[in-house]
Amino acid sequence: MSEVNYFETICRLAKTKNTEELLRIIDVNVCIDLYQGQYTPVMLLAKEGNYGAVSFLLERFRANKNDALQG
Repeated sequence: MSEVNYFETICRLAKTKNTEELLRIIDVNVCIDLYQGQYTPVMLLAKEGNYGAVSFLLERFRANKNDALQG
């Protein structure tokens, strides 16, 4: 799976709050703060206004708070 797919998968799983699948991705050494272009998943989700997914990534996976604020 390419980085682009990991990025999109992290965003999709965060929107559905799928802890189990996100843990599987992280277990294969994928960073939750993976960049695609100029965004991390938490930045993009914040920019889209998906605050539930942002909170999920911040609280459960310790996504970068500064990235969330930039979104």
